[in-house]
Amino acid sequence: MNRIIDGAHDGVRLDKCVKELFAVSWSTARSRIEAGKIFCDKKVATAPEQPMRRGVSLTYDADAPRPAARDDFDPACILYADSHVIVAVKPAGVVTTKVDEDERDTFLRRLRLHLAREKGPSRKRRGALPSLMTVHRLDKLTSGVLVFARSGVAMDGLSTQFKERTVTWTHLALVHGRCPAVTISSHIQEDRGDGLRGSSEHSRSKKVRRRAEGKPAVTRVEVVECLRNATLVACNFERGGGTNQLRVQLFEQGCPIVGDRTYLKGIRGEPINSLQLLVHANHLSFRHPVTGAPMSFAAPLPDYFEATLAQLRR
Repeated sequence: MNRIIDGAHDGVRLDKCVKELFAVSWSTARSRIEAGKIFCDKKVATAPEQPMRRGVSLTYDADAPRPAARDDFDPACILYADSHVIVAVKPAGVVTTKVDEDERDTFLRRLRLHLAREKGPSRKRRGALPSLMTVHRLDKLTSGVLVFARSGVAMDGLSTQFKERTVTWTHLALVHGRCPAVTISSHIQEDRGDGLRGSSEHSRSKKVRRRAEGKPAVTRVEVVECLRNATLVACNFERGGGTNQLRVQLFEQGCPIVGDRTYLKGIRGEPINSLQLLVHANHLSFRHPVTGAPMSFAAPLPDYFEATLAQLRR
């Protein structure tokens, strides 16, 4: 099935083009893209936010194989490991764990494969990967520190700490404009009216806007540094609203994150160029779920994040 990008879709996101040109739902359009079923000029396209250009040939191939899972893993990303927990730094561009049953390349899988290799070839040949459980997640485009449970007692203990909000998990984000110190409280919903996540308070649907629908989300934002046309902020989730919480809330605050191609409209002046989303989970503190010992970990900013900060400081 083939379509040609017309003038009406010039500059429009890939997922929206797939939705409209192939007459499918938002979820179907994005699942086809993630599964490697969509091709632009015969090249597989897996970035939903990728802008299309007039004349590009857009193809849907239901029989196309899912892109092969990558096996690149840097052991230096592991900050701590014992028989109950592992703390590691996830790079941007890979999901934490499965978002659908066909998902193959996840940070959890890469970490388990690395642990299997450390155990020796006999375990790997049998296909028995070490047990590892996801306690919390980072969005695909976000880098930073995560803790994983290696035992049931660790999973229960860590889950309780997150539920009771005794964990400190800080994200650094570079945003456009002057962002004040503020606590943002809203209700995040799956579809704000155009297929994107957003809060009911800023929904494009008047029917939804009158009611507090969606998952409650509260983020405390503190100013770290004021830069040229930008602000470096530290963010803590006081209540989680799910995927893209930080991106949505900062955008609706009028300060979209640098590098965000989805939530960007309405900024004053030219956007700051960045090929990566500049948000990073740089600090995590909790109590060991078995020993009760306080634990604290820091993850340095990625090089591309530091480079953008250095440029703005000059």
